[in-house]
Amino acid sequence: MPYPLGSSLWVKCDDGEWWPATVREVETELLLSMGSEYDTCIEFYHDPGNFYPLDSTSGGVRLLHLAVEERDKDEQRLFNVSATKEAVRRLLEERSGTPTASPTEDSQPYSAAEMRYMRSLVDSVSPDSAAVMQNSLKQEGVNISRRNIRRVARKERSSKSKVSRSRTSVEERSTVRLTSSLGSTQSSKSTNPTPPLSCGRSSSSWRRRSGGRGGVEVYGECVFQEAVDAATLDVLRAEVFGNPDRFVLSPLYRFLDVLGAVSIEGESIETTLPSPAAVNEEPPQGFSPSRRVLLVPLSSSSYNHTDGWLESFEFENKRIAMELFVNGLKVVTPPNPSVPSGRESVAVKTTPVADITEMVSGKELFSLRVHFTGLMEDATLWEGYIVAVYVERTGVDLLAERIVSNYHSSPAQREVEGVVDVQVRAVCPITALPLSVPVRACGCEHVQCIELQAVLMHCDRTNVWNCPLCWAPMTPETIAVNYRLKEWLDSNRSRVNKVDFIVETPPGRNLNVVWRKNEPRKIDNIETLE
Repeated sequence: MPYPLGSSLWVKCDDGEWWPATVREVETELLLSMGSEYDTCIEFYHDPGNFYPLDSTSGGVRLLHLAVEERDKDEQRLFNVSATKEAVRRLLEERSGTPTASPTEDSQPYSAAEMRYMRSLVDSVSPDSAAVMQNSLKQEGVNISRRNIRRVARKERSSKSKVSRSRTSVEERSTVRLTSSLGSTQSSKSTNPTPPLSCGRSSSSWRRRSGGRGGVEVYGECVFQEAVDAATLDVLRAEVFGNPDRFVLSPLYRFLDVLGAVSIEGESIETTLPSPAAVNEEPPQGFSPSRRVLLVPLSSSSYNHTDGWLESFEFENKRIAMELFVNGLKVVTPPNPSVPSGRESVAVKTTPVADITEMVSGKELFSLRVHFTGLMEDATLWEGYIVAVYVERTGVDLLAERIVSNYHSSPAQREVEGVVDVQVRAVCPITALPLSVPVRACGCEHVQCIELQAVLMHCDRTNVWNCPLCWAPMTPETIAVNYRLKEWLDSNRSRVNKVDFIVETPPGRNLNVVWRKNEPRKIDNIETLE
């Protein structure tokens, strides 16, 4: 064994990158059984727990120098490769007191998703403030131009595809993998010439690389994506779900907390997220049935919630779709909000959520797998974040009571204009049933009222909070109750079905009621059918 036990090495793998590893002890007979060319056993820092045979005389092996003064220029560059920086960090942390190398100008400190978020922040401020922010970023060596963001995104996708392709070629050559924890071995001889070193893995192993906001592990065609960090979760809590200016969730949900999130960049991924039991102490009687866990789709640009999920479509006789699985169970995602042509600019949309409460109950962690059933060349099918949020379902009745409670406010706060000498039908145009709580939006141009619970259920089901008659915004804060009409309906409930329409009158005068005419039916003949 030319290298002593515990020596740190650089090993060139099939993806073309030099990965840090350390020399481990293994029985000589076991090592020789893998092949006469192997004389050393190593463990990679990005793949702890798995041992690999190594030919130390290969050109793909070199000694790793921890001291900065002992490194040459070529080795210094190896410490700054973005693909291996996580493994290098683990090496330096293990060797306490080891100096870390400063990043070079070629290293990319931010992922494409982070740079897009920076760009959206710059675009949202005034031109003077934007210029100051851009100059500050340039001084730090960060280029957030759209062209550079696209370049970084292409580089990230290319890096992922190279790792995936290298895994496929390795498995085809049936190279060797040693698992120290099981003490088992697998060996095969390759008939084709191999590179200086093939760091092979079986179909159940993976490779970790740096992924911007978290490590990425390749697992066959699936990528294990670590959840976003705590700083990103804080942004989601404060700027998205806790922001009163953002209308993200249906008003029937009361936001409690963000449990976790994962970034999607057009590839099939798998991750692990916490459930409410991991972040909240479960009461003795258990969590209330009204507490729900939802999956929320957000775009990577400004965390926009109106884009929704990727809807399936056909392309070149292939079905392209995005499927979600929680703990192995398929999740049915709701349809995205549908808006008629010409109404998109005035539409008030909430995000379509997937309720996974029953799938994660009783567990502290749950697995989320996002699978794309097809791929399109040079196209990102869906890019954004899937966020697990903890909410409380308030229900239609409670929301309706809160809206009606505005009755106790002063007339100036009711936002109800006094409209007189107009006719209002006593039947809801949505349900064709008699009105009980007549409402309309403050921006409605019509005076016809709609049943409150009916419109709340309609908007919650479609995730579009606009008046179904005129498309004026109809959020709970803009809904106005016609209290005079409601009082008359409450006191004349048994006769409502006989009303044709009601005429609004000035305050202090009774409403004018126009009753339906009872026109007797004339029966000419009666025939008996046997």
